Amino acid sequence: MSAFESAIQQAHSAVEAVAGAVMTYRVGGEAGEPIVVTMVPGVTRHGGTNGAGEMVVLSRSRDFLVESADLIDGNGAAVVPDEGDVIEWIKGGVRRKYLVTRPEGAQGCWRWADHRETRRRVHTDFYDEEVVP
Repeated sequence: MSAFESAIQQAHSAVEAVAGAVMTYRVGGEAGEPIVVTMVPGVTRHGGTNGAGEMVVLSRSRDFLVESADLIDGNGAAVVPDEGDVIEWIKGGVRRKYLVTRPEGAQGCWRWADHRETRRRVHTDFYDEEVVP
């Protein structure tokens, strides 16, 4: 590994340490096996205007960065994100649920986040939330 690649790896690890959160990844939907993993959330808001010319949020999508080596099922097999998988994030006493989706015009529901192909950027859309008792 070159000095540059090492510096990039260290930067990714620092971002995960500072901005990462423990989440639950479920393969195949809400009933899927829970995989507890640290992910780094990002956010993208797509807006527009309504009939009155007011700005409205049309969708709330969020990308999550995850170390590929950490996304492992109960049998030790690597998990490749797929449409229909669910990410659950508990923050501030609220469980938010995100559906893994393929954005319009994208080739898939995830892409590599680094040139060494060690981290994935998983594309999702927010779809539900509930207060955690």
